[in-house]
Amino acid sequence: MTTLTDNQSALTGSTANSSTNVHSYYYAKRNLVKLERIQEEFKYIQLTQTLMISHCGLTSIPEDEFQKCDEEEVRRLRRFDISHNFIHSIPSYILNTMTNLREIWLNNNPMTQFPTELLSLPFLETIDIHNTKIQEIPLEIVELKQLVTFDWRNTPLSINLKNIYLIDENDLNTLRDLFQNLYIRKLTRKNLYEYLYSEFYLQDADKSYANVTILGFIEELSNIFVDLDDFISFSHRPGNFIPPTVDQIIKLSFNKSAEQAKDLFYKMKRDTDRKRLAADVEIKVIFLLIYFNHCINFFLLLGSW
Repeated sequence: MTTLTDNQSALTGSTANSSTNVHSYYYAKRNLVKLERIQEEFKYIQLTQTLMISHCGLTSIPEDEFQKCDEEEVRRLRRFDISHNFIHSIPSYILNTMTNLREIWLNNNPMTQFPTELLSLPFLETIDIHNTKIQEIPLEIVELKQLVTFDWRNTPLSINLKNIYLIDENDLNTLRDLFQNLYIRKLTRKNLYEYLYSEFYLQDADKSYANVTILGFIEELSNIFVDLDDFISFSHRPGNFIPPTVDQIIKLSFNKSAEQAKDLFYKMKRDTDRKRLAADVEIKVIFLLIYFNHCINFFLLLGSW
């Protein structure tokens, strides 16, 4: 990483002695100006609660400057702007310290990975990743409840969201609705796996193929249960519907085991609905009988007068 002393050395050397080094001289001088600007930004970080080091030609985060800062100053940052640089990633410990951050501007950098540390910053309101090379974002982004602006224009992510889910650029509401469902489905798969592996199929846990079999079976179940609410209901008591051993899952195949479990679930659901309907009808009949009985008694009482 380029440092201030590196540029000072380049600037004070014998670069001006030859016309062939004029370009190097002015390049070093320009970098020195940028580094002085960066240092100036860090100098007033406590006062502004903002760190704007965009358009500085940076190829990496100036960690040496961060290390000079008081950790509490970094913690109080509200806006962090590193846009229009050549940065590929941000060190985790830096983002993890910015617990009060409201805005982060990463746009116009060659980043390929969404910084997952952002998911732990609960006050984030703005994320800008446009003109980066980010292809995907984690479903857990729905946990950022304060997020109101998310700019993903002109990224591979934009193309993927449009092609796979028909989500337009920067349509945060649609993205949030879709990802919320996908996230809940992911958590349902996780909970179902924990129950099957640690309890229901515990007797098969020592088999080398048990883990991959259970994971494959759960993935097939998730695909077959299109209705998320039904999948959640199924996951609450799967033991009533699934094969008793992993060997039987393999024998039937993932697809047939999942189809069989789904059929048993919906049969039980229909039976339950019929019983509930019958019970509702019975209750209504009882109330009607009670009502008519009261009416008859009332009219008999009137007649006796």
